[in-house]
Amino acid sequence: MSKLLKQILKKSRKSKTRILFPETFDERTLIALKTILAKKLCQPILIGEKTVIENSLKKLKLRINLKRCQIISRKDKKLQKDLSQKLFKLRQKKGLTLKQAEELIKTDLNYFANTCLALDLADGLVGGATTSTSSTLLPAFQIIRTAPTHRIASGVFLMILPNREPLLFADCAVNIRPTAAELADIAINTAETAEFLGLKPKVALLSFSSHGSSHHPEALKIAQATKIAKRRAPHLLVDGELQADSALVSQIANFKAPRATIQGDANILIFPSLESGNIAYKLVERLAGAAAIGTIVQGLNKPVNDLSRGCQPSDIVYLTAITALQILKK
Repeated sequence: MSKLLKQILKKSRKSKTRILFPETFDERTLIALKTILAKKLCQPILIGEKTVIENSLKKLKLRINLKRCQIISRKDKKLQKDLSQKLFKLRQKKGLTLKQAEELIKTDLNYFANTCLALDLADGLVGGATTSTSSTLLPAFQIIRTAPTHRIASGVFLMILPNREPLLFADCAVNIRPTAAELADIAINTAETAEFLGLKPKVALLSFSSHGSSHHPEALKIAQATKIAKRRAPHLLVDGELQADSALVSQIANFKAPRATIQGDANILIFPSLESGNIAYKLVERLAGAAAIGTIVQGLNKPVNDLSRGCQPSDIVYLTAITALQILKK
């Protein structure tokens, strides 16, 4: 385990944050729950039926004291009514009817869970191990919504590599083709995430060009995003546009961008598009043997973090600890 992950687990220990876990039918969630309870990372709230969860634990031969968890039943009629009313109230101006809200609460686990969060039944949510990112996050954007302090929500992965310091990759989950202003916001927000995780942010906005080696509009957009980020956060160590090797290798930075404030020592990589960020994190995870912890969603009123469908129980444990830190930060 990396030094940073140990620090994150230590910081979140005994946090008493209430974190919701919707996917109790998935064995990875239950395996992770044993560690989450052992390390006292949060106060788990499980969505499911107690007898079903107990039977699953028996099959997995896991000994967990469910008295240490709160269990929310989707069959609770009063709760269904309360959630339907809350969802209707939040979405009626967007055309959602009460009948449609009732149907969503009955049939869609992600709407059920996010509305529980909106009713303050929990402080944060960790899910997505069994659903696509869009299915997991759309209800969060509709119900939990972007915080007033943020212009945009975005998705970050904490990349733990075998032979170098940790990196943060953004945006790998939310914004398909961000504008220059949105890229600047993503850069600033990711720097804030780095700080509460325990990293000193050094931000590189990536392109196929380094400091004007190309005058293509896409490269110029990254240069403009860098200017906006520097204006909005003058204290932040940020540079761009930079090619990935200039951002990560000092010798190449010295050759390609000798005047850059980032000289191969970036620990935050801001990608120009969702496709490049998503592809990059998966390649680094699979080919370089990195642990990819995320998606850490930044910018919402309450943390709703999205697991990859290919996640391991350890990923759930670490994302839970990060979710606890997000809650404590607020």
